[in-house]
Amino acid sequence: MKIIIKFICTLSLLFTYGCSMITPEPEVVITTEPMLTMPDEEGTTDRVESEDSLDVRQMSNDEYALDEYLIYFDYNKYDLKEESKKVIDSYINYMKTNSSSNIIIEGHADERGSRAFNLALGEKRADAVKEIFLLNNISDTRIETVSYGEEKPVVDAYSEESHSLNRRVELKFKK
Repeated sequence: MKIIIKFICTLSLLFTYGCSMITPEPEVVITTEPMLTMPDEEGTTDRVESEDSLDVRQMSNDEYALDEYLIYFDYNKYDLKEESKKVIDSYINYMKTNSSSNIIIEGHADERGSRAFNLALGEKRADAVKEIFLLNNISDTRIETVSYGEEKPVVDAYSEESHSLNRRVELKFKK
């Protein structure tokens, strides 16, 4: 009986000592993507752009209305609204006449829902826009899609207005 008690005590000491040596690994997120910086003024966000993207507003002229580069979506939806087709058409027309231009289509979601769900939703939104480009004979090799899900909000607030601004696709020309 004494042997069993000593055995149980030894096991419990080993278990207690062994568990105290286990430390949880910290969660590390490594990314090469640009991050949002602190807002300059209330309601505005200073965006850090990737070095391989061009500011579309600098490319606008009378022939192409490229100053609009955002397409908005309804909650948990990825179907295109009628007003977004005008924006996409201006990009398609530009790309048809500028064959060296390539585009990045970035899908985004608001923070409601799981991270995995929002990444998938952002991807569906980017793919819905890409499909319009493909249907208009823009080569798949000229189009890149990426989903950021909820990771890059334009507005960090918790209202329906801020959620609606974060449910978007951004169109950027690639250098």
